[in-house]
Amino acid sequence: MKNATMIATFAGLPSLMAGVKEFFPSKLILIVGKSEGEENEFIENASMLKKTVGSIVSIDLMEIDDAKDAYQVAKKALELIGKERKKGKEVILNVCENSKTQPIGLLLAAYASGEKVKKILYTTASRNNIVHIPKVGINLSGPKKTLLQAIAKNPDKNISQISRKIHKTRAIIYRHLAELEEMGLVDENYEITEAGVLVLE
Repeated sequence: MKNATMIATFAGLPSLMAGVKEFFPSKLILIVGKSEGEENEFIENASMLKKTVGSIVSIDLMEIDDAKDAYQVAKKALELIGKERKKGKEVILNVCENSKTQPIGLLLAAYASGEKVKKILYTTASRNNIVHIPKVGINLSGPKKTLLQAIAKNPDKNISQISRKIHKTRAIIYRHLAELEEMGLVDENYEITEAGVLVLE
């Protein structure tokens, strides 16, 4: 896909190449932990990747402090998705199977980004098979998004104060809060969760 960017976690060269071969994006962004970027095996694989497809696919490494923190991976992936979409690129996420939490973070970003992602792939490490994952995004109605934003901006306000601020009855606010809690965007105390923060980015 000429106008596509693939954002991927790195589990090894064969599983990553399976996704690249299927879609041939014009750009590949690998999300790696800082310690991974220094490991000999990773350096060798990245060098081989550049030799194999580097002449036709632009390859960037995006290092994050803690690749084991799925929330940080998701936050960085959402930032990258936004940047690439602003450039008019379609975005494909390649979730490469490995024993780390990076794939979970990439999936969180996929679901939080909604329609901004064109495809989600899961590449198995054992057979390098590509599994297309259905796009199931979190699409909030305008009032629910407004409520979630109000909670994020005003964490110390109670329900009555928020209801006056966004001009909705308390009954409607509580109904929306129950739905937001069911989606995992607020907790039982109606405080915004990390997933809720991701959805608003």
